[in-house]
Amino acid sequence: MRFSSTYIPTLKESPSEAEVVSHKLLLRAGMVRKLTSGVYIYLPLGLKALENVQRVVREEMDAAGFSELLMPMVIPGDLWKETGRWEYYGKELLRCVNQYIKQWGLEEGFARWVNGDCTFCSTLVDRIVPGRIRDAAEAARLEDENGYRDALIDVGEVFGVWNENIDALWDEERNTLQVGEASYETKDLCALIHPQGAQVLGTYGQDFYKGEAALTVNQYGKGQAYYIASFAEDSFYLDFYQKLAGELALPRALPQLPPVGVEACLRESGDTQYLFLQNFTGEKQAISLPEGYVDLEGNPAAEANLDLYDSQVFLRNKA
Repeated sequence: MRFSSTYIPTLKESPSEAEVVSHKLLLRAGMVRKLTSGVYIYLPLGLKALENVQRVVREEMDAAGFSELLMPMVIPGDLWKETGRWEYYGKELLRCVNQYIKQWGLEEGFARWVNGDCTFCSTLVDRIVPGRIRDAAEAARLEDENGYRDALIDVGEVFGVWNENIDALWDEERNTLQVGEASYETKDLCALIHPQGAQVLGTYGQDFYKGEAALTVNQYGKGQAYYIASFAEDSFYLDFYQKLAGELALPRALPQLPPVGVEACLRESGDTQYLFLQNFTGEKQAISLPEGYVDLEGNPAAEANLDLYDSQVFLRNKA
């Protein structure tokens, strides 16, 4: 790591919003940069320092006989309670969540958003369709038929389906998703969904629920909501989203498909287009860029050279 060729934007003065000494020093040393309130980017020097701390901790924990694991962003509250952090952070975390739920109006806002000429795709793991359309007479009939009360009854009219159950497959088990003449392999989980106004686009090809809905679309106001009820092989998602993007006439982020494992995303704000590239391949990747893009420092960019697990942003004026 050469100092002369590394991006280290040092500051002579401390930013006005920095009050804690450590905060001031990190900013002035060019180790972090503020992205938004309470959220910071680790710059090359800060990332190197963080990796060194991780290395030291990992060596000590390995020597003590502990095993490393990687937790998801969302973890059960029980783990926070066992370590005593729930009492310390719990109320603050709950306040943050409730603040955004109220601010965004998630319950009513989602339906309004889809209704307003939007296309939304969801899968069984997104947990947006936990129950069925709320119909008191239908709920009473099913509860009487099943002999128990379903506590997961919820509004699912945006998707026009209700999720009765989920079949968990063994590791070696497979099912198929039949879409027209095409057949795609599915695994892990298969949701048993029942259309309540939604159009069935694909069905299961095997097991006791063969022929049941596995892919649906529901016209909701001016918008439409797709529901994918299982984990399918990669070729399904490529075919499905390419076809959907063509029907919606969505602008491509790149003229060509990026390599498998590289994500290209296009965003717009005012008169500017932003191209986000993320490399998840574990190998270096070179991506040709359309004309007119510059990097964040304003230098013309005809090609993006992505390092291992790298991400880069480019921008240009809208045509």
